[in-house]
Amino acid sequence: LTFLSPKEWHIENYNGREVLVVAEEIPKYNGSICLVVDLDGKVYRAISPVYEIYQYCSNSFEQFLRISNKYLSIYQECDKSCEQREKAFRNYIQKIDPTALADEQNMWSVYAEEMGYGF
Repeated sequence: LTFLSPKEWHIENYNGREVLVVAEEIPKYNGSICLVVDLDGKVYRAISPVYEIYQYCSNSFEQFLRISNKYLSIYQECDKSCEQREKAFRNYIQKIDPTALADEQNMWSVYAEEMGYGF
C-alpha cells in the first residue's frame, strides 16, 4: 500500500457508508487493496473500486500509525527470535489498541502471527 498525501485522500461510499481512502495499491486495478477510515475513525482494509470493507485494522488512524511504526521497527531487532518478536509486538498492540487483537482475523492479529512464523 502507498499512503496518499492528504490532498489525495478521497471519500467513497460503500453500502451507504462513507469512508475516507488514505492508502491504495499503486497502480490501482480492479480488486486492489486500500486502507479506509470510517466516520467513527476506525481503520479497515477494503477492496476497490467498490470499497468493500473486509478486515478491521484499528480503532483510530493514529493508533494504526503507531502500530505500523512498531511493526516496521521490530524487524530491525536482530537479537530476538521470531516468537519473542511476536510476543513483544502483541504486548505493544495490547497497550496501544486492544481492539486490534480482539479477533484473530483482524489485520494486526494476522501480522503478529505471521511474525511469529518468521514471515
